Amino acid sequence: MKLFKAAILLSLFVSQAFAQENVQTAPKRQRIYSRDVRATSDMSVLVMPIGNGLFQRGGGITLSFFLATDHILELDLLKGELGYRVYRTELRSNGLNLHYKFFATNTFYVKSGIDYRTIESKRSDDDDWYSSDPYSYTFKGNSTSATVALGNQWQIGNFTLGADWVGLAIPFASRLTSEESSILTIQQRRDMEDEKNRTLNQDYLYVTRLYLGASF
Repeated sequence: MKLFKAAILLSLFVSQAFAQENVQTAPKRQRIYSRDVRATSDMSVLVMPIGNGLFQRGGGITLSFFLATDHILELDLLKGELGYRVYRTELRSNGLNLHYKFFATNTFYVKSGIDYRTIESKRSDDDDWYSSDPYSYTFKGNSTSATVALGNQWQIGNFTLGADWVGLAIPFASRLTSEESSILTIQQRRDMEDEKNRTLNQDYLYVTRLYLGASF
């Protein structure tokens, strides 16, 4: 009798175990990570509407090529005004940048590369009624810098949103291509030389460059 009861209990236990395995449960919705989207993407097209740094009032477009899930090669085309704007000085620039972006986590990346920019600076005090020594000068040049930046990039489906939170550019080559001036004092010439050096050769730090676009 005891053996019979034990057999029944064992049978019920085994039946219950198989019943639990055969229960059909609704599949859980799988979370799609930014890294998963990058793994299936070939390239992206991004625009930078806001940049607080070299191109403060400018914009640009970026073409990104996905070499691997966590490795991206980027080409930037930028146009705008320089961030360190001087009183009565117009500083315009065009940029062509080549960057390598490595994702250390799902969204956080380190970016490094080369920035090339052409610069045109114009300053005129001819209209200053209070200036005893009105003058003007114009110069054009170019500069090549090594850059590094830290940021985050998110993928919401094919939509891309990201930001370079902080970056540093260190010029290692520059050239003055043209220069015109009507300068009357030694101090004014010093001001012009300082402006050329600051624009073409000085290291600069930029923060919060936002961009958005699509990956496919």
